[in-house]
Amino acid sequence: MKELFSGIYEWSWFSDEKGYDFNGHLIVSGGERVMIDPPPMTPEEEDQLKKMGPVSAILITNVHHVREAEKYRHFFSAKVYAPQKDASGMDIKPDITFNDGDRLPGGLEAVGVPDNKSAGETALYLRNREGGIWFLGDALIGVPVGSLSLMSADKYKDGTKAKDGVRVLLSRPFEAILVGDGCDVLKQGKSVLERFLAKGI
Repeated sequence: MKELFSGIYEWSWFSDEKGYDFNGHLIVSGGERVMIDPPPMTPEEEDQLKKMGPVSAILITNVHHVREAEKYRHFFSAKVYAPQKDASGMDIKPDITFNDGDRLPGGLEAVGVPDNKSAGETALYLRNREGGIWFLGDALIGVPVGSLSLMSADKYKDGTKAKDGVRVLLSRPFEAILVGDGCDVLKQGKSVLERFLAKGI
């Protein structure tokens, strides 16, 4: 795992099928450790995680990002949190469901992203001294490097509405966008998002 910002870590698992990384994130705040959308870890990464202490919560951003949540739920006796609108479609049962506007472990705020890939697609917002950070599941992906994009058009009922829906991210001040798929935007995230929104669908 690498530390991106103070108390915020990332690890990645390369998807041969997609051709880009699936990323997981760990927030360490006070005595609390919170995982977001955890993909597989190497044995070395698991050892590093164990040494950091137990994980209390695992947050899932959408129905397709369960990933390794069940494994780490049992390993740490952690609570799994998932969007209420997506919970019934998951192949595991979350311990706790959340909705737009709810406060979550790790100091995160749940912000629903309308008209996206799934009804419960949720971005997680953290206000910090770096100016604010978004953690995204499938709302946007970091492909190509240094840019943001939607997934393929067949993933959405209406691509134009899906693109317009991510404008909700502009409702908070932020500098970084940490993505579940692809490459993160660590600086000037608002400018990168605005460039994406200004392009045609």
